[in-house]
Amino acid sequence: MNCLKRIFPIMLIILILIFAFQPKSPIIGLENKAYIISWQWVDGKKLPQGAFSSIEITITNVSNGTMQLWFVGLRFDWMKPNIFLIGSGSERNKTLERLESISYSIAFSIPENASLGLHEAIVLIDYSVRLNGEWSNRTAVAHPIAIEVIKSAKADTFDFKRILMDAFMIVLAVLAIELAKSRIKSRKNRSL
Repeated sequence: MNCLKRIFPIMLIILILIFAFQPKSPIIGLENKAYIISWQWVDGKKLPQGAFSSIEITITNVSNGTMQLWFVGLRFDWMKPNIFLIGSGSERNKTLERLESISYSIAFSIPENASLGLHEAIVLIDYSVRLNGEWSNRTAVAHPIAIEVIKSAKADTFDFKRILMDAFMIVLAVLAIELAKSRIKSRKNRSL
């Protein structure tokens, strides 16, 4: 049990370091007169062939009026033309008051046969703005962004972070079992 008490803080520090230095994709923002759009690739902007991931897209109304979002979609260059991915209700109308924001999580997958290298993605925003009681014409704005497709990691590689997480969970389980055993033992000793 003493050995486990010494190992636990070390495992906790290793776990914290793993997550503290995990590379994250920065939030990138673009601004026009009606809104600010920002996005973050959930698993980073370098993903292997065949990967499943998502992107968080946030839109903030910075116009002087009410904004009506008609559609927010995501399209990659490997997709058929005029096909957009949607998620979290991004296909439904949403009214945003001044300085109000909404975020959408849009899931996607990278084909196993996608070519390696940079690929363009487009975030399409279809909206109109109401100023002084009048609605503007609907406007669709495409924001180009990029994602890098890297070689798929197959069975010949291993996930070091996953192995450490599994080891950490095993240590926690062993600690819990040892603690339960010592409590049971101390209760038995008290009752005698």
